[in-house]
Amino acid sequence: MFPSFSLTADADPLTSIAITSRSAVALLRSIAQRNVPALPSSAALVTRSTGAAAGAVGCHTATPDGNGVGFSMGPTNYFGNLADIRQGSTGTLPSYVNAGAMSAIRALRGIPAYSKGHWSDGDRIVLLSDTGTLNWVQVDGTARGTLARTGDANKATEPAWSHDGQQVVYASATSLIDGRLGNGPADLYSIPYGNRAGGTATPLAGASDPAATEFYPSFSPDDAYIAFTRLAGNGSSYSNPASEVYVVPSAGGTAVRLAANDAAACQTTLASPGLTNDWPKWSPQATTANGKTYYWLTFSSKRTGTANAQLYVTAMVVDGGGKVTTHPALYLWNQPAADGNHTPSWDDFSIPPIIIGYQKK
Repeated sequence: MFPSFSLTADADPLTSIAITSRSAVALLRSIAQRNVPALPSSAALVTRSTGAAAGAVGCHTATPDGNGVGFSMGPTNYFGNLADIRQGSTGTLPSYVNAGAMSAIRALRGIPAYSKGHWSDGDRIVLLSDTGTLNWVQVDGTARGTLARTGDANKATEPAWSHDGQQVVYASATSLIDGRLGNGPADLYSIPYGNRAGGTATPLAGASDPAATEFYPSFSPDDAYIAFTRLAGNGSSYSNPASEVYVVPSAGGTAVRLAANDAAACQTTLASPGLTNDWPKWSPQATTANGKTYYWLTFSSKRTGTANAQLYVTAMVVDGGGKVTTHPALYLWNQPAADGNHTPSWDDFSIPPIIIGYQKK
């Protein structure tokens, strides 16, 4: 049931976990450097003599067709951006992009959200929260606006958009920084997309506990569940040791704490909360067999004993009666252990082919 990973010499999309670390950042930094001439000066990426980038690229997600990647770029403000990732056009603006729309996107902060339900000609939409308003921008046109959140007087950030394009879930809070949640409290709220209008904001039952901070929502591939990060109290949302990963039905219900929050049984000195379990993202596919649906998620954690976050994957199984069973975490062995690997994006990226050669002796 685990999605396969492979190296390929053809142009078919690879189902891949992209991490903001040495492997994926090489691609993202290349994209950013190509885009620098058109970027606001505050978001320019500068390469120092040491080879390290002065800026940071992150909060990335694939466009629904897998041919592009939306991301934000710092080191301050973290304005939005978009680039093609296909072979031969890596780092360029996709051909459908409207210049005015791109200017608007590069003036907005936050984590980009897309939906397969709104990614066709004349309706390619990105959501960005910026300073607390849910902004929508038509990437291939001139239309733009905001989504109403009737009944929620707080700021909105970190939107997640259902794959069918009907529902938007976001973190409702009062403290924002660089287009994301700063400090709690924060609760998850849901609104209808409403054909670019938004609508009534409703607290998401199971993810709107006033005694906790809930953030970083993510829709499962079938839109049935929301994975999110939760921590007790009102602390900082960024890389907080107390954070844990939960799952709740997208219509609201009882939240389930993932068994993957806990360290391996042999790590007897480690306990969660305390491991910085954070930023969950789903595999692009869910598989149903013998009356059960199998899901996979990735998340970051600091359970290795160092200050560096590392990526893990875990399974979740839902039976025909709706019972959710979660499982321990698996460490992704092929990530650079010396780097901090955070903010994963598990999408169908059209990654340029990787060609491995060898020489005969």
